[in-house]
Amino acid sequence: MKKESVYTVELDEPYPKATIRRKNMMLASALSQAYGGKTGELTSISEYLYQSILCAEEYPAISELFEDLAKVEMRHFRILGEMICALGAPPKVCVHKDFCRRIPWSGGYPFYRTTLGEALAGSMRDEEHAAAFYRKLAGCVENESVSQLLLRLAKDEEHHETLLGQALEDLKRMGGQ
Repeated sequence: MKKESVYTVELDEPYPKATIRRKNMMLASALSQAYGGKTGELTSISEYLYQSILCAEEYPAISELFEDLAKVEMRHFRILGEMICALGAPPKVCVHKDFCRRIPWSGGYPFYRTTLGEALAGSMRDEEHAAAFYRKLAGCVENESVSQLLLRLAKDEEHHETLLGQALEDLKRMGGQ
């Protein structure tokens, strides 16, 4: 039986269903940034799992936080992939620069920070940028259901930023860096 986590990652709020009735390659292209871009969900998943592994022995609660965050980002990755597909584009792990050119995701995208403090602070900034991206895109989308789903994703990212800040404070209290 898994013990209860120090950090509660899951928000008690369902994800609204995006109802997509017509193809929209412009929106699919915009979503590809958050899906397979340099600062997208796959990059976050990779960074969080990397950090989770590195700090597991010395800081197990923070390691678990990183792993739980990766799981939520995997859900986001799935949601975005399904929307991209419904909008008429293949859910390839890349950024659509235009309608015929794609830039594939790279293992060089994750920022492999050297200290746990740097990882937490950098991840806080990344979550802040992700939330801002989702809010901005939600404001530009005509489809209300897609807009509501993007705003829900932004709520997760804002919550992640708060949790990472708490973990950074915990790390400082423990004398870590």
